[in-house]
Amino acid sequence: MMNGILLRFDHELDPEEAANPSNYSLERWNYRRTANYGSPHFKLDGSKGQETLFASSASLSRDRRAVFLVLPDLRPVMQMRLGWSLASADRRKFAASAYFTPHELIPFKAEAEGFEPIRFDLAVRGEAPPKSTSVPPTAGEGRHVAELMGCVACHSDDGSTMGKVGPSWKGLFGSKRDIARVGKVTADEAYLRESIKEPTAKILNGFENGDVGMPSYEGVLTDSQIEALVLYLKTLK
Repeated sequence: MMNGILLRFDHELDPEEAANPSNYSLERWNYRRTANYGSPHFKLDGSKGQETLFASSASLSRDRRAVFLVLPDLRPVMQMRLGWSLASADRRKFAASAYFTPHELIPFKAEAEGFEPIRFDLAVRGEAPPKSTSVPPTAGEGRHVAELMGCVACHSDDGSTMGKVGPSWKGLFGSKRDIARVGKVTADEAYLRESIKEPTAKILNGFENGDVGMPSYEGVLTDSQIEALVLYLKTLK
């Protein structure tokens, strides 16, 4: 929809979790159609990579079963990923991601969709709104971050590769990695942090010519979230 995305759920949501914009993550990109199989990801300006969007607000509907995210600079694009990590009214946590193509943006009428009037803050931000409370870096929080950011769509935690475009995380920490044009390196904490912030610095052999590249999460994840993600990866033995 114009100025945002409407999400509907089949159960009531926890109001505090649903209204926190930091509980949602969004990325968008285009593809380039050629005679070759597959395509890298391209930003809207034509450069390679993905763009991260930040919701300026999240509003819960009267029946607590829908959320409207106000998104500055929302435009038609070939592919968008929306992730959420929320809780139901009885405080059960859940997380998921959805992939879709916003090719036509239609007007949003708050009253007709079951919402109170919504203030549209369309100022473009370069970083996510701060969370109301800080979350200490733990392995559990790291798993939460992986689900929220859609990492599990490309990487498995059990060694499987079916339907995944990236290497599995199982047994990653402490292992020897065969890096293209570099050779063997140890996947220590420094390697994990670098791979999150600058994924093209050390690409695993066999993935250097892949059609899908991992985006950088430098400036997208906080230092605490990165530490939590590292702690989570260390548990996947």
